[in-house]
Amino acid sequence: MQDYSSAASFPRTGINVWPALVDAISSVLVLMFLLYIMKGVAGGELEAIRARRAMTALQSAIESRFREAGLANVVRCQYTTNILRVTFSDTVLFNSGEYVLPKRGLNALRICADALKSPGAPRFAQIQVEGHTDSALLTKPTYPRYNWELSSARAVAVLKELVALGVHSGVISANGYGDQMKIDNGHSEEANRRNRRIELRIIYAIPKTLTRRSP
Repeated sequence: MQDYSSAASFPRTGINVWPALVDAISSVLVLMFLLYIMKGVAGGELEAIRARRAMTALQSAIESRFREAGLANVVRCQYTTNILRVTFSDTVLFNSGEYVLPKRGLNALRICADALKSPGAPRFAQIQVEGHTDSALLTKPTYPRYNWELSSARAVAVLKELVALGVHSGVISANGYGDQMKIDNGHSEEANRRNRRIELRIIYAIPKTLTRRSP
């Protein structure tokens, strides 16, 4: 009976295949990793394109609705990465020194809300309502006595009205900044007029499948 346990039955070739095998496995792993990274990058770029298209379409819809209402000059829209900023002059929404929305303010917010909740509107991660004032001191003896109070009260009034008009309450918030976030550092009445404003920062909702890849 032949003894297969004998070393002579398995002649040594003198060739060490392990380095080549390790190199092959390493190359496959590196290739898989690169493909995974490229897939993530491609997905991120595709989502960025979708976000830009969706938010610029929303910007066009808002501007178009205001033009149709004969109010083309009362709102300004600006889009940057995933964020659409809609700016209202304070005189559009409020009377001087007041935080209760008059009829013209309600009409302007209704136009904006209709665009935000339209069937073709994108999903939003957040809608931040920001109130801003100039640096002129308030002279009223009752609330609001300070600019930060006025800016906060106005932001909350806008938030409440947008929610009442059907904007999803789970994504909307309100903040008052007084005169601390100026867009014009001048001291003229024109500078003050530009600084008195309500801004909506509308932030696009990135799908969770992409955000999980973020560090």
